[in-house]
Amino acid sequence: MQYFVKMEFSPLMAEQIGPADAERFLASGFHGVEVSYVQPYLDTWQTFDYLERVQYLKEAGAEFTVHGPLVDVNLSSLNRTVRRTALTQFKECLDFAQQLGGSLVVVHPVMSILGLPDGPWNQDDFQPASTRMQEMLMAGHDRCVLALQELADYAPRLRIGVENLVYPHERYRSPSQLAALLDDVKRSNVGATLDIGHAWCSGHDPAAFVEVLGSKLFHVHCHDNHGQRDEHLPIGEGTIDMARVFQALAIAEYKGILNFECHCPETDLAWVRSHFTDLETSQ
Repeated sequence: MQYFVKMEFSPLMAEQIGPADAERFLASGFHGVEVSYVQPYLDTWQTFDYLERVQYLKEAGAEFTVHGPLVDVNLSSLNRTVRRTALTQFKECLDFAQQLGGSLVVVHPVMSILGLPDGPWNQDDFQPASTRMQEMLMAGHDRCVLALQELADYAPRLRIGVENLVYPHERYRSPSQLAALLDDVKRSNVGATLDIGHAWCSGHDPAAFVEVLGSKLFHVHCHDNHGQRDEHLPIGEGTIDMARVFQALAIAEYKGILNFECHCPETDLAWVRSHFTDLETSQ
């Protein structure tokens, strides 16, 4: 398994880990970093600063995955102009990943809305109020399939990891929903990014994603929470049974990337190495 750590430089994020940490992370045993394609959200001077930081990471020897744009873009939109704009930005993201020599781009298949209130309601799936709304949701699914196919064909040498989402208004939150989407896309370079924290606070067992997705699981985001909010806590500070998740990964012989999206990645890496090695040995 390869171990990556998330590094952000964006005014949209509270935590910003600068390139000065790159050598420390690599020396700790990380293979690379996941950077976000945030250029559409940055002013010109911020973009130059961001690209300088990314270049530092590259020169330090880091490998890359790239997280695609996720705010105010919607590959499932029924509005063709909105959908075409989203496709354009994702293609720019794919170009960026290829320039870095990246191996995978993470995609949110529907529009993300930040700042929604958290609470027990996020355990429930959205239920359409009418037949017409159900038809519109299905049409959105069809548009999402076409968009993912177009992106897959645009960059056939890149893997695309479609991430399971978290809020009730979002689709593709359950293992079956995500697997069905990938079945409809029918592209060998399109698989899943399992976000362990998203699965837990949307009411699903993260290990079930591993079991259902099988070889279509390309990539894993690792962080903990208490089942109510997407807190991005270090392993052990929430209520996720991480040992069970890693047992499922060991049984599935997962060899992909484990990307830490939390605040104490070196400590988490030590935990994973000890537990995952034991689980692999016991199989």
